[in-house]
Amino acid sequence: MVILNYMIQDAKTNSNPVVGIWDDTENKWIARINDAFNAPNTNVSQSNQTYTLITANPLYKDHVYSLRVGNTSPFILKSTSSGKTGSGQVSMISIKRLK
Repeated sequence: MVILNYMIQDAKTNSNPVVGIWDDTENKWIARINDAFNAPNTNVSQSNQTYTLITANPLYKDHVYSLRVGNTSPFILKSTSSGKTGSGQVSMISIKRLK
């Protein structure tokens, strides 16, 4: 089981960031999500939008995989946040072997 949770900041409005698992052996996505980036940029905070993928695709031992985040325009991938509501991790990866 793979869980990807990434906070993307300051991407171009209406760009389409993608988060997922890429099979390097077969040169294709095996799981991905994407959604138009429409987070507002206010005087109080920068524009942030979270992308989450939860999947249980089979991963084969003879394949090589990559965890990827991309967009057609520049962006910032946030690792932590801080501010009036506290601070902590905002992007994370979890990989668990299911039997």
